Amino acid sequence: MESINKSKKIIFISTPIFNYDIIQPDNYFTTAPLGLGYLATIARSKGFSVELIDCEAERIGILGLSEKIKLKNPDIVCISLISANYGLAKKMISLIHPNITVICGGPHATLVPKKILQENPNIDIVFRGEAEESFARFLDFYPNTDLTKIKGICYNENHNIKTGEILRVNDLDKLPFIDRSLFSNDPYDNGSLIESSISGSRGCNNNCVFCSVPKISGNQIRYRSVEDIIKEIKHLNKKYNVNSIHFVDDNFTFNKSKLVRFCEQLKNLPFSLKWRCLARISDVDEKILCCMADAGCYKIGFGIESGSKKIQKFVTKKIDKAHAKKVINFCKRLGVKTKTFFTIGYPQETEEDIEMSIEFAKFLNPDEANFNILRAFPGTPLYSYLKKQNFSEKELCEYKQHKDILGSLKEKNVPYFDILQRFQKYQISHKISINNSLSLKRIIALLKKAYIDFYINKQNYMKIES
Repeated sequence: MESINKSKKIIFISTPIFNYDIIQPDNYFTTAPLGLGYLATIARSKGFSVELIDCEAERIGILGLSEKIKLKNPDIVCISLISANYGLAKKMISLIHPNITVICGGPHATLVPKKILQENPNIDIVFRGEAEESFARFLDFYPNTDLTKIKGICYNENHNIKTGEILRVNDLDKLPFIDRSLFSNDPYDNGSLIESSISGSRGCNNNCVFCSVPKISGNQIRYRSVEDIIKEIKHLNKKYNVNSIHFVDDNFTFNKSKLVRFCEQLKNLPFSLKWRCLARISDVDEKILCCMADAGCYKIGFGIESGSKKIQKFVTKKIDKAHAKKVINFCKRLGVKTKTFFTIGYPQETEEDIEMSIEFAKFLNPDEANFNILRAFPGTPLYSYLKKQNFSEKELCEYKQHKDILGSLKEKNVPYFDILQRFQKYQISHKISINNSLSLKRIIALLKKAYIDFYINKQNYMKIES
């Protein structure tokens, strides 16, 4: 094995959703890029000089980022790509000096690696899937790495693109605890809490039509052990005074026995801990909610998606409305806040279907409701469906970030505007409508209506309650 040159510099980049050189939307919160955090921690442990630039947290635009890279003159730049901001990332990548090794990974890179290499001559290597093990091996031999011996990567060799498989880490307990000093926004203040984000599992056993997680991380959920998660929580509390955890798992409550055991161990911690997570509403009941609340759970997010049975069937997510209402109401009794996610703009969705979603949100009356325009990511069933409906790859791969959708509601004096600001990062759509009958302009109008109707209804409900 070649010895590592300890002077080698690596910059890890979480790309921006907006080009902050020219756009300054209302402030909104974004969580730390945990995937890059793992890779940067591994690189630092191997002696490399490491920096992580989170463009979203720091509001850095393309030109600003380009200047930072020129100033720091790294040997390697590692970039995480998502589909929604790939257009911006391409501009940034084109400005990187060709002497710098450019590595890309993340969801978009995993799903369309060949296309990315074809469109970006500056990119040297694409890592597919969960890159911790393959990236560590790459660094062990850098700069004399034999790419043919690294699994899960794609690269251009004499105008012939070598395409590797999507890799996944089987034993998540082997991953290091992320060095939080790499982040600019984790741990972070969340009211009276000092909160950090943690991933306790990877993969999702569901097959929602719009979701790329099963393609990237598999449809069999892999878990960290309860003991490993508890150990990291203790580490975060000791080093950073963290007293709250944001679990980013796609479905934190799927494994009931593991969840119950986790809750029991939380109650044995020598300090008080709060936590929040995402859950499938059909998976929880009063018993499990009591267990979670008793162990410090203060907030749960539920992906509802639609109030229309027709759209629920298309999504492959069946929601029992009576059960959903019961869950939300029981959470209120327990003092657990709730957040629901809805998407609009499905191909066969009508205005009536969207109105059903708005009314369902009002009926559930969670603490927060988040409405987003549907997007079709490569590798998803929705993307394949739309290709069969004669949408071109270009139409499906070009996105628009909407900075004014929620900002305009401020002028309408919509209540709870501080909550709406948090949802700014989600307001991204294709440049064209993927709905059979509704224009993008009309869908945006209905999205605004959803927010106005829900939050004004909530204000009126609060007045009645008081």
